[in-house]
Formats: sequence, C-alpha cells, structure tokens
Amino acid sequence: MTETLRIPRFVPTNLNWKALNYLGLGIVNATIWGIAFFYLQTAPRTYTSSWTVALPKGGEQANVNLPGIGTASSSAQSPYSSKYDDPRANYQYIATTQPVLEVAASKLNMDVDDFGEPRIKLMDDTMLLQFEFEGTTPNEAQLKSLALHEALEERLNELRTQEAAQKDVRLQSALSTAGQKLKEAQQRLSTFQARSELNSDNQIAQLSSNIEALRKEQVQIIAQHQLSDARLQQLSTTLALSPQQAAEAFNLQTDPYFQQILSDNGKSSATLVDLNSRLTPNNPSVINEQEKQAASQTAMLARSQALLNKPVTVEYLEQLNLNNSPSRQQLLHTLVSVQADKQGLQSQALELDRQMGILENRLKALTQQQIVENNLRRDVQIAEAIFSSTITQLDLRSSDVFGSYPQIQLIEEPSLPTSPSSPKSFYVFAGASFASLFLTTGLILFGLSQSPSRLPRQVEPA
Repeated sequence: MTETLRIPRFVPTNLNWKALNYLGLGIVNATIWGIAFFYLQTAPRTYTSSWTVALPKGGEQANVNLPGIGTASSSAQSPYSSKYDDPRANYQYIATTQPVLEVAASKLNMDVDDFGEPRIKLMDDTMLLQFEFEGTTPNEAQLKSLALHEALEERLNELRTQEAAQKDVRLQSALSTAGQKLKEAQQRLSTFQARSELNSDNQIAQLSSNIEALRKEQVQIIAQHQLSDARLQQLSTTLALSPQQAAEAFNLQTDPYFQQILSDNGKSSATLVDLNSRLTPNNPSVINEQEKQAASQTAMLARSQALLNKPVTVEYLEQLNLNNSPSRQQLLHTLVSVQADKQGLQSQALELDRQMGILENRLKALTQQQIVENNLRRDVQIAEAIFSSTITQLDLRSSDVFGSYPQIQLIEEPSLPTSPSSPKSFYVFAGASFASLFLTTGLILFGLSQSPSRLPRQVEPA
C-alpha cells in the first residue's frame, strides 16, 4: 500500500508577523539613515562668501551766475527720484551680464561656466544690495566675490566713460551750434552798425532835446508874431493905410529924387492956382505953368512906378497921403518897421518849422534804426547767454560722472566663510527624519491591515 507524504503548510502566527514587521522597519530606517550619513560624508562641500554694497541717493545741483547775461544751472537728478527707477535693479542685472562674469573669471584664470553666477538680493526700504558667491573652498568663494566686485566696478567705470563721452559729443555739438549762431548774430549787428546813422545811444536823446528846444523857440516867435500883427493892425488903422500901402508910402518918402519931384509938383500946383486966380486960362504964363506941372506929374508917376515896381496913378499917390509931416512920417516908419519885424518873425517860424520837420524825420529814422539795433543786440545777448550756458553746462557736467551709474560704497567686504553652506546637516537630518517617520508609519499601518489575528490559521497535519 502506497503512503502519501503530506508537507505541513506554514500558517503565520501573530508572533511571526510582528517579527517580520520589526525587521522591515529596521532595514528601511537603516537604509534611510545610511544614505543620509553617506551623503554627508561624500557630497561636495560648497562655501558661500557674502558682501554688501550701498548706492547713495546722489542728486546735485550747481548754479553759475553770468554777469549781464543770467544764470546757468546744471543738475543731476537722484537715481531714486522715481519709484519705477531703482539703480539697484540695474546693478543687479549688470553684475550678472556676460562681460562682467568673463572679466571676473579671467582674474582667477577660470572659465565662465566654472566661475558661476552670484546671487543678488535687493534689501527692501534700503539702498543696499547683498551679494553671495559660492565656491568649493572658503578661499575660492572669497576670491570669486572680490573678482566679481572688481569686475563690476570696472564695468561701471566703462559705462560712465561711455555716457560721459556721449554727453560730451552732444554738448560739443550744441556748443558748436551756439557758437555759430553767436557769430552770425554779431556779424548782423556789425553790418547794421556800419551802415546805420546811429552812433550812440545818446544821439536820439540829444536829437529829441534839440527838437523840444526848437519847439519852445517857435512858440515864443509865434507869440511875438501875434503881437507884431496886432500892433501893425493898430498902425494901419491910425494911418488909414494897409500895411502894404504904408510900406509903399514910406518907400516913396525915403526916396530923395521922388521927394524932389513931389516938392516941385507941389510948388507948380500952388503957382498954377495963383496964376489961375489972376489970369485967364489962355495966358501964356498959365499955359507954361500947366505944362510944367504936367511934366512934374509925369516924372513923379515914372519914379513911383520905378520904386514900387507897379503901375501908379495920381489918385493912388494922393490916397497914400504923401505929406511930409514928421508925425506921419514917424508912424509910417514905425509901421514899416513892425511889418518888417512881423515878416522876420514869420520867416523864423517857418524856418523853425522846417528844421523841426527835418529833425523829426531824422528822429523817426534813428528810432527805427535803434529798434532794429536793439533787436540785433538782444539776439547777440541771447546767443551769448546760450553759448555761455552751454560752456558752463559742459564744465559742470564734466564732473558729474555718477549721474546714471552711482558710485558703489562697499559696506561689508567679501567674507571668508568658516563653514560650508551646503550640504547642511540640519536639512539632511530633517529629511531623513521625515522619510523615516513617513515610511515607518506606512509600514505599521500596512502591517496592521495584514495582521494574522484577522485571518486565524493553524498548522494542519498532513
């Protein structure tokens, strides 16, 4: 009879299951902490050097007084004048640019890739920048920091030089333009002065004074002329002659030849009257005296026409009342004298009026020339002010090299680290602890869910 061999099946008990759980937990935790200690022992050490710089607010203004021209000013705005303009952000970017990193790496004879990049932090509500640079050794980290700081300073100096050169080019161009405009303004003024009749600023004032003096003199002469005219009218009324007739009568009375003819005519008339009273008209004596009187009248009219330069009749001569009384002759003399004075005053008034017209026309011309010259002088002054202001700005801005790129002040020099920045034991141990706790908790929960007490089994005999 054949017998069958039965192998007993292992049914896990509660004790065996716990042993397996403990063993698994031990292996897992040992692995985690082994890896952690192994990483701390084998991971490359990294050291971090840090330093801090400050950017001053800046902002300067300079004023230069230009006598007779004005004031020239030059100002450098603070780089922090706008909330959107923070030079620290510019410096943060410049410090990580390829040219700066290449120069810094070349100082240590390193490649840019091996040199690395800094970490830069803008400290809020301050003017500070904090730099950090990593290295495999403390000395390397510090040297990289120093090299980067020097390279950044050199790059900023280059940018300042470029900016200053660009400003100089613009200012030199503006200076050349201002100089050319000044030269043209001076040339226009010189050309105008060469053909202008205006010699000095006092010339117009002197001319105005002369016109005023002539005007006053004319007023006085007109007043005298009016007085002479009134006196002349009075004398004309007294003599019953017009001023012209009085002048003609005086002219005839002052002529000796005419007076002789007039006297002969008077005597002949008196003789003829006497003869007519005693003799008949046909008497030879009367006829002879009549012929003599007619001859004297003819001579008298001829002389009168020659003196008065116009035709004269006997009736007109009788109207002139040419009697030779001393009082009438004196009145005629006075009337003629007053008439002459009046004519002289009138001539003077007309001459003064003519002179004033000439001077006023000259004053008007000189005034227009002065206006033009003043405008040209003002153009020259403006051109001089612009030229001088440009020179002043060129001088002032030549000293302003930190306008767009403020000077860096090293607040904290690159440090020499005494301990590595990575790996950090605290973070490694914290990670290992977290992993150990997580896995341990997971295994315990898993073990509880698979516990033999929930599935009771025994070893059954075969």
